[in-house]
Amino acid sequence: MESDLAYSDLPVVSPAARQAVEAEMQAMTSLLQPTDPERISDMLGSLAGLYPAGKMTAAEADAQNALYCDLLKDIPHDILKLAFRSAAQEHKFFPTVAELRELARPHRARRARRFNALKLIATKYDLESGS
Repeated sequence: MESDLAYSDLPVVSPAARQAVEAEMQAMTSLLQPTDPERISDMLGSLAGLYPAGKMTAAEADAQNALYCDLLKDIPHDILKLAFRSAAQEHKFFPTVAELRELARPHRARRARRFNALKLIATKYDLESGS
């Protein structure tokens, strides 16, 4: 498990490196955006095709779809796609929202740690350079 960075552990960066850190943070911002519910619905439909049909009415299926979309929309698309893929490969039954969130958790945590480390490096540079 990775430990939290201490201020003193952070590297001292040059102005050019600070700009590169800023560029990477901006690029990562788009990777932190929530997933459009329509994309989630498409992934749910694809995943559902791998499992035996349940005994739900169309209205119940629509309600379930809406609930999954609402409860998963905060997860970035590429990470959610990985979670759906893992579920398809590892689960015998259609995954619950909790199971999909659990599959996404390590990917989200890794991305958040990277973004936060970049932010700390930028902040250290700004504080020490007087920017």
